[in-house]
Amino acid sequence: MWSTQNTRIDIQRNNAIRANLIATKLRGTYLLIAMTFAFIIPYSALLYYAAYVMLVKPSLDFKTDFITRYLSAGLLYSNGAINFIIYVVQMKDFRIFLKKPFCGRGITMNPNPPGDGIQLRAFFILNNP
Repeated sequence: MWSTQNTRIDIQRNNAIRANLIATKLRGTYLLIAMTFAFIIPYSALLYYAAYVMLVKPSLDFKTDFITRYLSAGLLYSNGAINFIIYVVQMKDFRIFLKKPFCGRGITMNPNPPGDGIQLRAFFILNNP
């Protein structure tokens, strides 16, 4: 016996614009998750240490306590560097933004600007003997 099968063709599945939108959403989600963990992990280390010291009240000498707090504070300050690394890795627009001022290729000046450029050039020629 012959049977017919109802097949549906999903036109939107192969749509390039939709695929680009899905990829952008995924990149944004990954960026949000990475930024959240980059914020939570450094701050939680000092919080957990402070809670441990308050609840357990261990007998720590000054040197151990100082080094632990100093390393926790260093981890907190490194959060800015971690955020910068995440931005560079995850965002292509941010990499392009950074390349413009540092590489010098992004800022191009037109040697013959229209309009005001001609007047400025004439002004410099007249004022410089």
